[in-house]
Amino acid sequence: MMYDSSLKYKWDNKNVLDYARKEGIEEGRKEGIEEGKQEAMYAFLANLISKLGLSDEQAADVAGVPVDYVAKVRAELKK
Repeated sequence: MMYDSSLKYKWDNKNVLDYARKEGIEEGRKEGIEEGKQEAMYAFLANLISKLGLSDEQAADVAGVPVDYVAKVRAELKK
């Protein structure tokens, strides 16, 4: 009886840890995907600004982002 209780406790703990690990991996994937999207948008805007010479308003309109984000990218490119 004591053995069964101990075994159940062990399995419960393993299940909790497995679930937490799975949730952590999923959250990490989502964060990685979001970072990738942000990096791609930054590169896209950098190209619109430097290669095509678009204004902040034009680049924001093409990329579908706020003008202040384009201004931030432009400022970082000038550094």
